[in-house]
Amino acid sequence: KALAAGDAGDAGDAAASASAAESALDLSLPGRIGYRVLHAEDDEFVRLTLPLSTFRKMGCAVVQVADGRAAVDHPDVASGQVHCVVLDNQMPVLSGAGAGRELRAHGF
Repeated sequence: KALAAGDAGDAGDAAASASAAESALDLSLPGRIGYRVLHAEDDEFVRLTLPLSTFRKMGCAVVQVADGRAAVDHPDVASGQVHCVVLDNQMPVLSGAGAGRELRAHGF
């Protein structure tokens, strides 16, 4: 249901419904969401902590690469098996901004 501007009653109902839906979804169960995330990050510490503590707890499969070129050229991207791409901005070979532009140009 779309909310009209200034429709406070419906907004409160929508917020309550969203809260109930979030509490009903147990994000700690592996495979619960089922998305494949491609994470491009050159800093090994960030690469090992962010996806493990965030994406995997939500049940996402995480594919990791160390630079933007590896993200753009990853076979899972070409085959349409990636649902979300998380890019560091400053990386060697190809920056996150450059990788994002290339991914969008190829229909991602």
